[in-house]
Amino acid sequence: MSSRADLAAPQTLHLRRFDIMDAHGFDQPVPAASLLAPADWTIQGGVAWGANGYSLCLTDIVTSHALLSSPDGRYGFEILPPRAWLWSRDQWQVQTMRQLAATRQSCPVAPPTGAAQALQQLILPAFRPNARILATEPDPAAADALRQEFLPLASARPQSQVQAEAVRLRLAWQGFEEWLTGGVAVISFSALSPSQAMQGSMGYTQNFESYLQNMFGFRAPAGQLDAAQPVLATILGSIRRNPAWDAAAGQVLANIANVARQGAMDRAAIWRNAQAQIGEMQRQSWQYRQESQDRVARAFSQVIRGVETFVEPGGNRVELTAGYGHAWSNGLGEYIVSSDPSFNPGRRLNGTWTELRPGPP
Repeated sequence: MSSRADLAAPQTLHLRRFDIMDAHGFDQPVPAASLLAPADWTIQGGVAWGANGYSLCLTDIVTSHALLSSPDGRYGFEILPPRAWLWSRDQWQVQTMRQLAATRQSCPVAPPTGAAQALQQLILPAFRPNARILATEPDPAAADALRQEFLPLASARPQSQVQAEAVRLRLAWQGFEEWLTGGVAVISFSALSPSQAMQGSMGYTQNFESYLQNMFGFRAPAGQLDAAQPVLATILGSIRRNPAWDAAAGQVLANIANVARQGAMDRAAIWRNAQAQIGEMQRQSWQYRQESQDRVARAFSQVIRGVETFVEPGGNRVELTAGYGHAWSNGLGEYIVSSDPSFNPGRRLNGTWTELRPGPP
């Protein structure tokens, strides 16, 4: 039985649940999300609050960065932290945004861009500085899932739109090949124009919020990435957020936004109106970003067609690595898949194992 060696379809694969922990955000460590991976892999990192120092940009306040890796380090799955930036067609507003960003009271300022360009400009230099891009593939299913999650937020604001794009970059670096996924959602909305207000007239401009998120990297030794894709699909398809953590984190961020708005009450009306809109957009988009991560991950796992659905005794559906035909669960977050119909996990592992029945996709 294998949970470690070459992931090119071992006869039997042992998977278990890993928790991505928020160790310091609340009174006690809390799982923020969970996923399935080979049982003998290890996990590093998790959720961090204020990892980038004091900032009122919400993607800096709380970030998720975790790496799961095989014992020999040859295979790995990484969740990379999101990025956000702002822009406006009103140059006076851009100047205001830059002044706030310089004192870390807002997100960085830059025009909207596509997903591939954002990954190349923001992620590769920070996390894969020596990587070569072998291929770039659009991911329309992930882009559609991302856009759908942001539509309710946009529809609540007059003259708002959401555009989304998602891609997969195939990278080569330090003897690895890797699929790096990522998507950009751009929310455009009408806002009062500070430039026109300064001239004593009332007018509107268009502001933009860009979010680069749902970034997952799956690496394998050069030449082994394609064979390991079913395991990648299983990991991605199994990502689940913890609703209790989402609700608690969302409340903390709402409180931070409220404090920030209160602190801005002494500023000029032009500043106050513009920043109130931006801050509220960032706070509300938090929940949509968390919900979209699950959906986008599942969309990608379905695209690469590497998973098979099984049904547990209680009716819970679980997507496991395809091609094995048989699956078992011990009810404790561990699963076995095997292509051997005579395999009996109870003979090799402790606990009670129940065979799962195949389910519809």
